[in-house]
Amino acid sequence: MFFQPFWSKGYAADAVSALVAHLTEHSVVEQRAYVTLGNGASVRVAETSRFVLTRIIPGGDAFRGVTYDDMEFARGRKTRLGPARRSSGQHSRESDVLRRIGLGRYAPLAAEAG
Repeated sequence: MFFQPFWSKGYAADAVSALVAHLTEHSVVEQRAYVTLGNGASVRVAETSRFVLTRIIPGGDAFRGVTYDDMEFARGRKTRLGPARRSSGQHSRESDVLRRIGLGRYAPLAAEAG
């Protein structure tokens, strides 16, 4: 996590790249990254490092008493969006959020998991 003055400077991508290299060097076969649903910049960092969306985790994170859904990404094995427990209308809300932040390509996957 970086403070706002340090956003969009490539620091997160550099940090993830270095961490991936270190883990790979030490034979860590599968790596995971978790991004709060709606955080498009962090999704792009994960994708740039060849992470693939595996599932959406409803209520996966909480901050100051508010729960947020998380996106789980994996690297190092073939993956596809996995099952997640959600209410009947939740997958459509997730799809809308993904479209709004420019990640509409994941919207069908969110609906499929619901």
